[in-house]
Formats: sequence, C-alpha cells, structure tokens
Amino acid sequence: QLTKAGKFEVWIPRWTPGGYHLADFAKFVEDFNVEDESGNILKVEEVSDQKHWVIDPGKSTKIYIHYIANHSSPGGFDLSALEMEANRIKPTYAFINSTSLFAFVPGMLDRPTEVLLDLPKEWKTATALQKNKDGAYVAPNYYRLEDSHFLMSPALETVTYKVDNIPNEVACVGRGGDALKEISE
Repeated sequence: QLTKAGKFEVWIPRWTPGGYHLADFAKFVEDFNVEDESGNILKVEEVSDQKHWVIDPGKSTKIYIHYIANHSSPGGFDLSALEMEANRIKPTYAFINSTSLFAFVPGMLDRPTEVLLDLPKEWKTATALQKNKDGAYVAPNYYRLEDSHFLMSPALETVTYKVDNIPNEVACVGRGGDALKEISE
C-alpha cells in the first residue's frame, strides 16, 4: 500500500547480518515485474550498476511486485560461510534467509510487512514471526523481517525450553529426538 505518489526504488539487500561483506543478492533475481491492483503491468526501470529497480506506480495506490530469486549463494561454495547465507529449496526441506530474498523500499523500512508462504499441506514452518488470522507471517517492520529466517519441512521437529524463565525454541530437520534434547539442555 503506497502512502504517496511518485516513483520509488526497490532493493534486495546487498548485505547479510554478521557476514561483513557485500553479497549483491539482487543479481540472482529474474523476471522482476510490477502490477497494479487491476493487474496492469507498471513501468519498471532496472538500475544495473547497483542492481535495484525504480517503479513508477502512476496513480496506483496498491501494487504487487513479482520476481523469481534463483540460488542466492554469493560464493557458491558448498558448506562455506557464504553458502549459509543462501536460500535452499529441496524436496524434503526449504530454508529462506530473509536478507537474501525479500525486497525493501528505502523510506518504508519501518512499515509492517507480511509474508504468505504457499507450502504443501503437510509442511511445518519455524520462524520467529507470528501468524495473523489470514495465515501470513507478520513483522512489525523490515528490520524484524530481515532477522527472521524460515525453515520449512514435513519432518520439521521443535523443542521448547526455558533459560532464566524465558521460553526458547530450537527447530531442525534431519536431527531430532536426542539431538534436539542435547541442544536444548
């Protein structure tokens, strides 16, 4: 939902928290397009030197941004620190690193954000975000979204425990039972 008229920029983060390097995740984005509430395609200019987009919403007050994000490992090395920043979609699990996938609009970082996942019915999700009544995960702002990754799988297991009376939860795929207990103790 737009609050004022005029062109605006859309970026995919160029960083990853704790990574201390430029990752340029936008280079993995394809088929970036924008439509208004009536389904009309809007004008988009790609700024290639820094890989972001400038959108002209015209008179639209509500727009929908669509894009495909391919494998987003800036290093491409298996099991490296850079590989940990990547998104993964496998037949048995999926992991979303929010900073390498979700776009933002400078100047709107403090606005609430919703993420609606379209998963197979038997899949479960672990994230720090809560769901709203429509089933979307809600972040009070982009800063919270970028710090809330998603782990999804039909085999997802979780264990809840307390430290200093504060509830914590550990979620994992492929290592359950005793391994989860060991992590939480």
